[in-house]
Amino acid sequence: MIQNADTGGAFEYVPLIRDEDDENYDTVSDVFDGSHEPRRQIASAGTLLLFLGRRSIHRVAPVGATKRSRLSLLYSYDRAPEMVFPIESCQRITSSSNQPYLGAQTKLG
Repeated sequence: MIQNADTGGAFEYVPLIRDEDDENYDTVSDVFDGSHEPRRQIASAGTLLLFLGRRSIHRVAPVGATKRSRLSLLYSYDRAPEMVFPIESCQRITSSSNQPYLGAQTKLG
């Protein structure tokens, strides 16, 4: 975390909710409809948070009224050499939007 917003912006997560053999759709649905509360990690500026996100649900909670933007630095690791994120992902991460991010859309064929 480089800079916190004045209000909101906590890191919310449900660790290891899915695995390679079971996407656990029922519990994932409970998270999305609010009947299963995620954990919240409030990080102050200067905090380094390591998180294994592949099988966990995670997001940044909405930022409230603020004079300061919430700024964070995202590192990512992939086993594939020279892997880079699609341009759509990079653009979405660096722009502001009130819409949930559904990931870069893969074009088939």
